[in-house]
Amino acid sequence: MFCESCLLSQRRPSPPLCRSCGIPIGLGEYCRHCANESYSFDSVRSCFIYEGAVRDAIMQFKYRGVTDFAPVLGTAMNDTLTQWSVRADLIMPVPLHTSRFRERGYNQAALLAQVIAQQSGIDLDESTLIRDVATPPQAKSRNREERRLQMENTFQCGDPERVVSKRVILVDDVCTTGATLNACAKALKGAGARTAWGLTLARDL
Repeated sequence: MFCESCLLSQRRPSPPLCRSCGIPIGLGEYCRHCANESYSFDSVRSCFIYEGAVRDAIMQFKYRGVTDFAPVLGTAMNDTLTQWSVRADLIMPVPLHTSRFRERGYNQAALLAQVIAQQSGIDLDESTLIRDVATPPQAKSRNREERRLQMENTFQCGDPERVVSKRVILVDDVCTTGATLNACAKALKGAGARTAWGLTLARDL
């Protein structure tokens, strides 16, 4: 789906990175948003910048049913996870609401998480985290605060015993504001998870 030279040419978030959201920054430890913000997730890292061929691939993968992108994109994410060197017990994809899943027929985050789990050897959990509320696409949110409010209480942990004291990697396709990952992490930590890290295929700047 990607020739090697094309994949290697895609822009990646380059250090220094914000310690919270993983966005490239100039000086300091945190970006202007995270400097005065507290999150439930521990940190987020992304494989690519959301632009060019990666953006086109995600659009086809997510909305046009081209699921053959999953192996190559999931492999790139696993490479990022390996370089990140965080320890984890579980890999969890950000879940879709049942109505969105029926409409699309698959969860793109779950397909990526399956590849990462297989290559990393970390246990995959696709059922514990549940999306109770159907929210509008993030692109339709006017600002960060609106997105944060939309995502509040959207997720719940269906089996708290599954996550107690566990270190979790949350997998999603794109990170824009971090609101979705934060809501997921809040649900997991509320159920007793030890840490919740976010790993996304791309970062929207």
